[in-house]
Amino acid sequence: MQPQNSTQQPTIFIARQPIFDATGTLWGHELLFRDSPSGPARIDDPDAATASVIADGYAIASETIPGTTPFLINFPEGLLLSGAAEVLPPDRCIPEILETVQPTPELVDALHTLKRAGYRLAVDDFVGQDQAQPLLGLADIIKVDVLGVPPAELPALTATLRKRHHAVLLAEKVETAAMFGQCRMLGYTLFQGYHFARPVIVPGRTLSSGQTSRLHLMQSLAGEADPHKLVRAVTVDPGLTYRLLRYINSAWFALLKEVTSVQHAASLLGFETLRKWLLVITLADTAGSAAPPEVMRLAVTRARFLELLCGLVRTCTHAPESMFLLGLLSQLDALLGIPMPVLLAHLPLDADFRAALSGEPSPMHDELHLAVLLERGAWDEALPLMTKLGFSPMDVARSSIDAQMWASRILS
Repeated sequence: MQPQNSTQQPTIFIARQPIFDATGTLWGHELLFRDSPSGPARIDDPDAATASVIADGYAIASETIPGTTPFLINFPEGLLLSGAAEVLPPDRCIPEILETVQPTPELVDALHTLKRAGYRLAVDDFVGQDQAQPLLGLADIIKVDVLGVPPAELPALTATLRKRHHAVLLAEKVETAAMFGQCRMLGYTLFQGYHFARPVIVPGRTLSSGQTSRLHLMQSLAGEADPHKLVRAVTVDPGLTYRLLRYINSAWFALLKEVTSVQHAASLLGFETLRKWLLVITLADTAGSAAPPEVMRLAVTRARFLELLCGLVRTCTHAPESMFLLGLLSQLDALLGIPMPVLLAHLPLDADFRAALSGEPSPMHDELHLAVLLERGAWDEALPLMTKLGFSPMDVARSSIDAQMWASRILS
């Protein structure tokens, strides 16, 4: 059974990069879009093409990220001048002024118009360049590229911005927990980068017996071929029963009549969806309530994406359910705070699994690397890898969007 979805999704790549506040709580996302190079739509006017991609991308992102958290979206100079940003809602969308934009009188007038319409503005990739100075006074958010500023100069640059401007300071390209801590001490209040997906190792922490049992259960579930055993595993556990019925009766499925039995829920979902739901729930229970929600979302999205990739070509050497499990386990060190080699010592995985999870060459490594590149919006690196693996960019883009939507449903 599939949730209601009446619209045909456009073929574009979407990367969503989370932004956190000083407590580590999710504050919003930067959305990165790119038209699939083999997509059906070809528009001669670059600004018109970009506007179309932004509008489509925003619509898709709104489905996969429900709520009111802000979206920061890059706008080229031409679109800022044309007023195209005003097609997006000002309460959720924050136009980003790229570092390449020239602060001409016409552009400054266009930005004032956006401000009067209720939009907040962000200046992107600031490293102290003189060209951006006229724009800083209009900015509600100043994004400082902390990797682009010499470490010895970052404190002075930050102090100057805090003294001269009332804008919120966002540290971008924060890649480690140490950099996060340094930027927080300097006075930054928002943070963007992949520090959140890197494991924060707790010395001496090991897997508990309960966690080990759940991870072994995940392996069993991934290879389970008997639907009755899956239904029984849910039925005998009151907590799982409650969560399954809550899931199937959620707004995503728009059912006319409430489902009240595990058997009925299983028949509506289907065997494979029930199996994947159980895998996700088991991973969440293994990680516990302290696990970062955004890392969990990343793992689930990656799992579904790798599973879908396996169906795109006949040369896939691993079963889809194995690729799904690989995606789930790929963030296990970040979820548990335990080094991956320690975790692998507790799991009877085959050599290909171990190599892929260790970042070593294996038949599964390239697909996992492609998922990571797409998450980061590294389109120029991802496209050659798609060609190497025999994937159509259009199919990969669709699979990526489908995976984001599926993860949003399953985690709801």
